[in-house]
Amino acid sequence: MNFEFHRTIPLTHSSSNTAEYHRNTDALCDGHSKFIIHNSQLTFKPLRPHSLTSSPPGRCNIDIEMHINLIPPTETTTVSARRVLVLAPHFDDEVFGCGGLLAQLADSGADIRVLYLTDSSGGLEITENREEYAARRRAEAQRGLDILGIAQLEVLSIPDGALAQFVDSASESIKRVIGEHHPDLILSVSPCEVTDDHRAAFAALHRALSGLRGGTDLERVMIGCRILLYEVNHPGYPNLLVDVTPELDLLTAAIDAHSSQLEMHNYREAALGVRHFRALSLPAAVTLAESYREIGLLDMITNGRRGLVRRLGGILPSGGIQDGPEVSVIVRTMDRPELLADALDSIAESSYRRVEVILVNDGGTPPTIPAAFPFPVVRVEMGTNQGRAAAANAGVDAATGEYLCFLDDDDLMEPGHLETLVGLVSAAGIRVAYTDAAVGVYELEPGHGWQEVDRRLPYSRDFDPDLLLVDNYIPFNTLIVERSLFDEAGPFDPNLEFFEDWEFLIRLAGLTPFHHRPQVTAEYRHFRGSGHHILGAQPHQFHQALRQHHAALNVAVHAFRRTEHAFWSMTCMPSTNAGSVPRLSCVSINVMEVFGIGWHKEDDNYHWGFLTVSQEELDGHFPDGDDFFRAHPGTWCEAVGYQAAGSDQIMIHATTLPVIESLVADHRIRQAAAVLNMRLMRKGPTVYSRFHCIDLADRVLG
Repeated sequence: MNFEFHRTIPLTHSSSNTAEYHRNTDALCDGHSKFIIHNSQLTFKPLRPHSLTSSPPGRCNIDIEMHINLIPPTETTTVSARRVLVLAPHFDDEVFGCGGLLAQLADSGADIRVLYLTDSSGGLEITENREEYAARRRAEAQRGLDILGIAQLEVLSIPDGALAQFVDSASESIKRVIGEHHPDLILSVSPCEVTDDHRAAFAALHRALSGLRGGTDLERVMIGCRILLYEVNHPGYPNLLVDVTPELDLLTAAIDAHSSQLEMHNYREAALGVRHFRALSLPAAVTLAESYREIGLLDMITNGRRGLVRRLGGILPSGGIQDGPEVSVIVRTMDRPELLADALDSIAESSYRRVEVILVNDGGTPPTIPAAFPFPVVRVEMGTNQGRAAAANAGVDAATGEYLCFLDDDDLMEPGHLETLVGLVSAAGIRVAYTDAAVGVYELEPGHGWQEVDRRLPYSRDFDPDLLLVDNYIPFNTLIVERSLFDEAGPFDPNLEFFEDWEFLIRLAGLTPFHHRPQVTAEYRHFRGSGHHILGAQPHQFHQALRQHHAALNVAVHAFRRTEHAFWSMTCMPSTNAGSVPRLSCVSINVMEVFGIGWHKEDDNYHWGFLTVSQEELDGHFPDGDDFFRAHPGTWCEAVGYQAAGSDQIMIHATTLPVIESLVADHRIRQAAAVLNMRLMRKGPTVYSRFHCIDLADRVLG
């Protein structure tokens, strides 16, 4: 079973070479556990750095300035791939946007498949016969691909100009083709484009990938796949330039194959002109370059589509949804004006416009509201600091909307957050819904302010009321709740300094099921070392919330209580806690520590973990050791020699807690652990019973 604090707590263990994770997770493996699927195996660097000016010592205020790197690359990159999937909204987009690179890849022997997402029968064009026009354009596309050396193409029957209405259908087709073709490179049109079909093409790709949460064939394909975004009708902000000077003749011939388009516009000069422009930052020998923005699967997973467009430098469409139920967004704040301004900015960009903001000032200086803020704001002044629960209750009392959402002043919502949530609760019988929140991790760099250094998704789990009793897996800023349910569930508990939202969710879950959509629509932000979150909350706060539902735990958690003190136990022996890296908890079987989580005394925001397994069993599942490390990067192993466990023991050290959760979620690792654990249990009871944390085990097991 997996225990997690709601607020992220990054953890590291220097002496054990384990790295960091951003939640406080006490994990036990009891054979019936559910673990969050993490994407920590995916390499990620933030799409665009977030620069935040550091605050004066002793203050929490952080001035946020978001920016994009406007300087294009000054050197070219050679792109190689074995299997390539090209997504093109229309016949010709692949040539106009990435024809030079396609010629290079085809020449290298890559297996290239082009998926045209519409029938190209004429959107805004005036055509006498759409079928004949589409047939002509398809023939032109085939000739262009023949010139480039590409044989495989597929055309969807979606009408030209209407792709935005068929994003779901296009998304399913993209998933199907990825499963068939197993690409290691996807070329897709950029979302920064100006035409509707081009933006919808990216939306379809995002829809196909953003909901992946582990364990599917599609994700196994995509983990090793690069995604390059190409430009056709609007320049973007590239992080990769490809020299296509040698491909000039092939590229020109492929462009000229699209005669129907050249009859309307001088696309040849436009396409070549963009490539000349892109060469300006490169050495003089490069006269033509194609521009790409490389992103990864984790970028798709940890960003909503609109948020990702914004990060890529695109412009969001104006307007928004004006009709629907009113939503009250409750924002709790206290003396963090810069953070609050950023949170309010994120609300102001909401595509759903039936919004009121309840701004609860918990005893701080009255905050300033931007003059041009687009939504009505109800101010609630607490007078003195009364705590998180009291502030939340005051916000609920002041709200008039049919639905309530929460956003703390240090977090953000994406433009589509409220639109998505309102869409979920509009279905019959759904009174509570939630999405996912990505975690943005920021570090203070001297001279550069706060920089986003990591982005990950530790929060994504379908609703399970029993699991909610022991695992705070629903970030509160992802939730929408029908207003009347607050009267039924009762207020937030003011006796809880922290985790008041989790305790409230447990009561709420007793009234109605929650609906979960695995889609990132919000961001929880962690500023390492800033001290302005409840990241340093002590474990007793966790157990205080847990004890409130002790009776329910006895029913819901199926633990092996009969063997607890005979064969295994939760331990935190004094000798192991004397150094700089003490244990939070450790599962011991017959004196041997087989699964542990600890922290670093120099910074209690950093933790580490390990798991001991049978090496013989592990080798049977991973004959090639490299296969193991590819499946579980962020780990390292060492041989151990505890006599009772046999001669083939190996300890897997996890560099992040998401990594150790991924280890336990892997059935092969569980089997290797089970072999070793059963071997130990046959040896009889433990002898270190006087060091057992029986009280901790009681709380964990109910």
